[in-house]
Parts: sequence; C-alpha cells; structure tokens
Amino acid sequence: MALPDRTSIDLNTDSRAVVRYYADRREVDLEAGEASFSVSADASRPFVVRAGLAAVRVTGTRFNVRRREDATEVSVSSGSVEVRAAGWAFWRRETLGPGQGLLATRDGLTPAAAVDVAAATAWREGRIVFNNTPLPQAVAELNRYAPFVIRLDGARLARVRVAGTLNVDSPSTLLELLPRIAPVRVQAEGQGRYVLTPTP
Repeated sequence: MALPDRTSIDLNTDSRAVVRYYADRREVDLEAGEASFSVSADASRPFVVRAGLAAVRVTGTRFNVRRREDATEVSVSSGSVEVRAAGWAFWRRETLGPGQGLLATRDGLTPAAAVDVAAATAWREGRIVFNNTPLPQAVAELNRYAPFVIRLDGARLARVRVAGTLNVDSPSTLLELLPRIAPVRVQAEGQGRYVLTPTP
C-alpha cells in the first residue's frame, strides 16, 4: 500500500489497518495481524502506529509490527522508533534501533534486545522462518497461512522445538515437511483438518 507521502505499508495475511493523515501527524491503527512499514521522513509530521498493547512513533524508518491477542511485537530494520506501552503502563517507553525489537504485553514493555529482523519480516518474501520455535507457536503460525487447520494432540508436543524455512505459497508442502523437522505424525481428520501426534 503506497501512501501520498511515499510511505509504504505491506500487510501480512489476515491483517487490517486504518490510515489517517492530519496536518501535524500521520496515524495508522493496526486493527489485526501484521504490517511492515517504510516511513518517509518528515520531522514535522510524526508517524504513529497503534497496535493493541503498543504505540510506535517514528519520523522516518523501516520497521515491522505484529499485533497478537495478548502481545504486540515490534522490530526495526533501519532508523529508530520509540515504543510506548498502552493501558496502565502507558508511561513506559523504549527506543529501538536497527536490529532491535521488543514485546509489549499487559505488564508493559520488555527491554530492547537484538532480534533477527530478516526472519521476522520473511513473510514479505513468502517465507516463514522457524528458529528453535516451540511447536505450538509454529503451528499457530502455519494456521495463519494454510487453507487447512492443524491442531496438536499430546502434552509432549508443547516441549518440541522446530527450525526451518517454509514457503507459504505451497501450503500442501507444509504437512509433508512437518514430520521432517519435528518428531510428529500427521493424520487427516477430514474437512480440511489435521492433527499432529507425537511419534512413538
């Protein structure tokens, strides 16, 4: 999505944003999902993204915001952003530079830390990157893109971690690859539903 000031916004799957421009500021409400921003510099009109538990303020930079039900993730590719917590912890603020990210939760903001921004924004190139990712989190991510639904059956699977890169444009390969990157079996339940169970 190209905006009048040469700012661009890329929306991930199942994402929704509302853009409002005013004389003294530019605002985006990320109502659901994830977006990557490349913001045109304009010190006189700050760019603010509101996403659930966080508000991100910039003048010109590239960054990624993902809004989850219980948290908001922010990572920066270039430039810098100021992240402010929402709710009772609104006074908490953190500044992020290139290669840094944080998590905004109901308890406030985590400290700024180094993150793999390339992995966080791989969705822009049609890829999902897992790096020692808990299997429940990986399955939730797969369910965002696939035309089918995967569920876990077995408490042991919560302790499994996976690593690998998947192409979201070929969702059928996801089910084929899962047993190769995790100790699981895939069983069809019908009507586009699959269940993962631990291997013996």
